Amino acid sequence: MLGAVEGAAFFLFCHDHIRLDPDAIARLVREAYRTNAGVVGPKLVDWREPDRLLAIGMGSDKAGCPTPLVDRGERDRQPHDAVADVFFVPGAATLVRADLFESLGGFDDEIADLGEDLDLCWRAHAAGARVVAAPAARVAHLEALGVRRP
Repeated sequence: MLGAVEGAAFFLFCHDHIRLDPDAIARLVREAYRTNAGVVGPKLVDWREPDRLLAIGMGSDKAGCPTPLVDRGERDRQPHDAVADVFFVPGAATLVRADLFESLGGFDDEIADLGEDLDLCWRAHAAGARVVAAPAARVAHLEALGVRRP
């Protein structure tokens, strides 16, 4: 699969139920260069209410349980507009430096559904890479996990 994009500087991994702001990818790439980050994630907002936050990066406890850095559903206000180092970025939209992704061996095939984003970023940290949330890049996310559609 990665042979199809040989020579790319970055990979952008996205869920199929997101809506990128028109400049989101450019902002993610700019932030990766500006901060020398290996992994960069956007500000995730609710699909139906884009003024409501879902996540701007995430933390983790020592057992690997995700911890939010914003209150889900809170209004998108300026205190969350600064670029920040985070433990991991949610997998809805994740920009990864191609050389880092290759050196990490990509995603862990043993992780089937949830946690691949945390695992990748954990290994990126262990390799010495920065993981950054770039809130100027906005992505609306339609969370449908556990929702049955007719």
